[in-house]
Amino acid sequence: MFRSARFRAAAILLAVAVSLAVLRQFRTSAVHFVSSDINAAETSQTSGDDSDISSDDTKTHAAALREEQAIVLTSAEKARGSYEEIIREKLKQLSKECPDLIGWLYVEDSNIDYPIVQGNDNQYYLHHGADGLENEHGAIFLDKICRADFSDDQSILYGHNMGDTMFGDIRKFRDPAEFEKHRSGRLITMTASYRIEFFALAIVSAFDTVYDVPAPKTQWVDIIRSNSICLADTELTDEDRYIALSTCSFDYENARFLFVGKLIDTTKSEK
Repeated sequence: MFRSARFRAAAILLAVAVSLAVLRQFRTSAVHFVSSDINAAETSQTSGDDSDISSDDTKTHAAALREEQAIVLTSAEKARGSYEEIIREKLKQLSKECPDLIGWLYVEDSNIDYPIVQGNDNQYYLHHGADGLENEHGAIFLDKICRADFSDDQSILYGHNMGDTMFGDIRKFRDPAEFEKHRSGRLITMTASYRIEFFALAIVSAFDTVYDVPAPKTQWVDIIRSNSICLADTELTDEDRYIALSTCSFDYENARFLFVGKLIDTTKSEK
């Protein structure tokens, strides 16, 4: 009888030990999966702030866009001026397929390297590429009220905030270090070339009067400065003309980034 009692006690202890082992395994697995879900949720949330499409899709689309434009230049080629010549030749070729083509924009050391078009309204090229075909990326386009030769005091370009394509890089420039690294750009048309000296990154409402261009220069620059999150100590004169790159910001409803620079005509120096 004593042996039976000891046997039952041993059996009970064994059962308890097995139960505890199973429970520990379950808890370990549960912690693993819950933490994975949290990490996935945080990653998804971060990606959602940056882009409307997934990072994999973004890379695929970015590669497709660059292949479509078929311009691959080395840093040396861009530095020695070959860039303008090659872009101008590319503009001639593209103009046969893109009747609204007016120029090319390049922000140094960034993914912003695109043809510029101008339509009859500010809606069409939100959903069409420079070739006029439907495209979720849209195109980089000049405001319909601006002169196509960029002779206005202010010219505004629009593009989607989309991953690593279109004007997606602009959101990175809110980091002061990134802003400082991306203050140079180029604007090239069929007849002129400009260097762009970017001096401000502002956040404004889509309905701000800053979009009512052309506008008095001093008043317009004051609006840019007062809304800037990054601002360089750049000398500005009454003769300066400006270009602003506009894209969505997620700081508040209908918020927009404006990456603003002054145009420096380099056409004569090329000849």
